Amino acid sequence: MLIAAAAGSLILIWRMLAKFVNKTQSHAFYHGTSVSSGLALLNGDPLNVEIAEQLKIDGPPGFYLATSSTDAEYFAARRSPGTILKYMIAGSALQTLTMQGAIVEPVPAGGIAGGFEGAQLKIPPFLFGMFDNFRASDHIVVIPFKPSE
Repeated sequence: MLIAAAAGSLILIWRMLAKFVNKTQSHAFYHGTSVSSGLALLNGDPLNVEIAEQLKIDGPPGFYLATSSTDAEYFAARRSPGTILKYMIAGSALQTLTMQGAIVEPVPAGGIAGGFEGAQLKIPPFLFGMFDNFRASDHIVVIPFKPSE
């Protein structure tokens, strides 16, 4: 029974991942954060394990990106004043990150009634350097999010 449940969970996660990974396309993700942190990220500051640990409100350490801008709004609101950044990630970069340990998974329901509408991409701290290298090579591009998008 436990094995069947685990297999079902793995199939669900694989389907979520397959939906987002197309090596030739860029995929949009959203990061809700404080205005000061957002400005630092827009200016090219690298991901930093110590800063991520200091700024996290809940959950394990890492850098989290939502597949839904609406979900990112919730996380930005927790950082008042907050903002949302849009990350365009090349399919090849997303594939490499997930093969190395990044995880696409449901956003834990936490404090939102009815749960979130999308999934999240969790970048664990050991992949921060790889993520930053993809940013430096324009395989990951970060821009301010405009709600009309």
